[in-house]
Amino acid sequence: MKNVKKMVALGLSLVLAISAMAGCGSKKAAEQSSDTQADIQASGGGKIKIGVSLQNLQSAFPLYMMAGIQSYADGELPDQYEVVILNAEQKADLQVSQVETMISDGAAAIVINPVDKVGSAPCIQACVDAGIPVITVNTMVENQDLVTAHVGADDYEAGTLQMQAALELIGGTGNVAVLHGTLGHSAQVTRWAAYQDVVNATEGAKIVADQDSKWKTDIAQTITENWIQSDMDLDAIVCNNDTIAMGAANAIEASGKTGQIQVVGIDAIADALNMVKAGKIAVTFDQNALEQGEWGVRLAIDAIEGKQVEDKFVEFIRIDADSIDDFLATAEERDAILNKYLK
Repeated sequence: MKNVKKMVALGLSLVLAISAMAGCGSKKAAEQSSDTQADIQASGGGKIKIGVSLQNLQSAFPLYMMAGIQSYADGELPDQYEVVILNAEQKADLQVSQVETMISDGAAAIVINPVDKVGSAPCIQACVDAGIPVITVNTMVENQDLVTAHVGADDYEAGTLQMQAALELIGGTGNVAVLHGTLGHSAQVTRWAAYQDVVNATEGAKIVADQDSKWKTDIAQTITENWIQSDMDLDAIVCNNDTIAMGAANAIEASGKTGQIQVVGIDAIADALNMVKAGKIAVTFDQNALEQGEWGVRLAIDAIEGKQVEDKFVEFIRIDADSIDDFLATAEERDAILNKYLK
């Protein structure tokens, strides 16, 4: 690992400072940022700083994004750049404060994985006001039209694929419940819209319950237990991510209903893949978090250097009983990269 150091700074939670030692959708050129870069380069030989604020550094998906950024820094980040990663702790107000501080500290661009569609929107306006590019990664904000570029997967497509998979598993008709992530999160909002559209277009399919599990396995498990104990007639549960799907699967297993109630997740995190292998989760989808993190920084550099940048979307890979063995080799490589940076 090349010059990666961890510290706590200015009350902004965990900070990872990364310097390299070795030498799409919206089409918005970054002319506004070229003066910022020139000022930094002329001011005395310091690194050009790219600030990154991730939703949290506890959940699997943002940790994979962090690993993607660090792996890129170790290999291909141009020598003149430095990347600083902040942990927003799933708090939109903290994320706003982090971005404002990074701007004050001279960041030439910001990469943000928004905590909340509305609550994180001031981060974008702050970057626009400062005249620096801002790249959103994985999730979006209500003022997305102001963003320089976005890296991620299409959440409407994600929701569509998830609900279609669930209905396929139960023969096209039946009762489906939905476990949301935190309400107001852009992925939750967009996937929920897709879930409803698929069900409304499918005769005989019905969403009979939905509830906010706040992205927590234990909360999702408790909600699912309550549904089962209330004798709710359920054929499938569609979950906003794999962390939630694991909680649903745990509750279903404890009730002796594994295989009777199908569980569909998304993110292909390691523990969920083990549950797919064991037949406890029916389907998950990979959306390549490592690549999303890396490309957030790549586009920030392009924008700083005045190049035209475009949105970049990754492709979904469906993982189920038929494909799990083939995907596990890919997952092992991905997890090895993550584990390198957790040590």
